[in-house]
Amino acid sequence: MEKCPGKTLVTRYHGLKRDGQYDGRGHLYYCDTGTLEYWGSFKAGQFSGWGEYYSREGNRTFEGQFQEGAPDGIGRTFYATGNTHYIGQWKQGQRQGNGILFYSDGSLAYDGQWKSDLRHG
Repeated sequence: MEKCPGKTLVTRYHGLKRDGQYDGRGHLYYCDTGTLEYWGSFKAGQFSGWGEYYSREGNRTFEGQFQEGAPDGIGRTFYATGNTHYIGQWKQGQRQGNGILFYSDGSLAYDGQWKSDLRHG
């Protein structure tokens, strides 16, 4: 367990470690609320590979591929209701490439190219 930055609270992690860092499959919990923050793959202490990220309120906000701690590859974001918000390609934490954006009621808002987290085309 490690201390939360600037706090006396402790981060909870259950999973594999290598050389003292999170590495492999594991679960990471918010140190201030104790709720699940992330479950999935880690590499050298960062989110890497397939995983799911959650808000402090317990809502899944992202599911997909991570690299160096950020969404990278194929993934989707969610509204608090659980409906899909965006599904598509990511690069270094931004929507990049092909992707589909939905309104909160599930209807289509945009289907096309993204560049630097903005609609492109």
